[in-house]
This record gives sequence, C-alpha cells and structure tokens, in this order.
Amino acid sequence: MAKAISQFFAELGFPLRNPRWSWGARNGSAILLRAWNDEYVFKERKLRLLDFADPRRPSESFGLDERIVHLEALWQGGVAGYTMIATAKDKDASPREILAYREDSVFALSKLEQDSNGDLIALVGEMIPVAALARHALTYRTRSSEGQFPMDDAWRSGLSTDSYKEKIPAIRAWLIEICHARGTVTYSGVMNRFGLTFFPLRNAMSRLG
Repeated sequence: MAKAISQFFAELGFPLRNPRWSWGARNGSAILLRAWNDEYVFKERKLRLLDFADPRRPSESFGLDERIVHLEALWQGGVAGYTMIATAKDKDASPREILAYREDSVFALSKLEQDSNGDLIALVGEMIPVAALARHALTYRTRSSEGQFPMDDAWRSGLSTDSYKEKIPAIRAWLIEICHARGTVTYSGVMNRFGLTFFPLRNAMSRLG
C-alpha cells in the first residue's frame, strides 16, 4: 500500500474527520465510504456497509455515529455515493488494519437496501477513475431507497463526538467492565478505543479521577 488511507481520502477531497475512527467522509453533496472486500458479493454486486449482527459490537465503535449519518443521507438519495474497497490484514481482528486497496479508482453506489438479515447493503455501480471522481460527482446521484431509514437514534453510541466530555460516561462504564474482569488497561488502549489523543485523554481521566 503506497499511502495511508487518510491521505488517499484527503487527496480526493474527502478529508476524514478523525483518522482514528472515521469510516468515510462527506464533501458537499458527495460521500465516500470505506468498505471491506470480504463484505462484497461480486456476482451480485452487493456490498454490506453495516452488519447489524457484527460480533465486534458496532454499537461500541466510535465510528458508528458518523457512519449512520452517511448511510441515512445515501438512503434518502440526492447525494453522490461512492466507496473504496480495502483488504484487511486479518479479517477477524478488531479493529481491522488495511493491507491494500485500489488507489486508481472507486465504485459508485447505485442504491441502498436492507437485506433479510437486517443488514444495510449497497448496490454497487460502475468503477470511477479517481481522476474523474470530482467531475462525476457533479451530476451523479445515488437513488433514494424505499421506506423509512431503518436505524433509529438508539443505534447512536455518542462515541463519535470530538468532545472528550461526552465520552466520559462510556469510558467510565468500560473501565468498570475491565475491573470486574480483573483486566488491565493502557493509555494507548483507551486512546485507540475512544478516538482520543493524549491531552484530551488526560483531561478525561482527571475528571474521572
């Protein structure tokens, strides 16, 4: 892989809100998402964008809230939806790390649907060269989906916020859970889990004191 995924997004005009936890970004009326190749059924051209039964417990992910916002916008239609598809170093790891991805093109998203398992999937359209993406996004639009967006506010974890103060209840609950299990926690572990850098973490821990 030649460049970090955050650099790839930024060069296409979709800077990630937070490189630690963002799963995609929006630029005006266009949205670019990150997805995984093991979630893509090539013959059916269907890509799972959110697994409701993910054993990695997506409700605890600090990228989930932002993902919901992007998916709801795509569900409503009227925006240009795209995805880049990455390969994971270890598909069973949590969090996953990217092994490789295509730097020359992305895929247009034709429409979002909910499958029989309740998962949110996208119908994948044509491949768009990255050099043509900005021009393509001027006129392309993902089609609106039928019915109401299937995720309510109960799915929103609140962990995507940039404010460490809003994450303190979740941090406290997690630390208590670790204590009950007689586990150990490192500063880097908390930073990675909750999308914090050192100084916001220090302030959060002082308040938890």
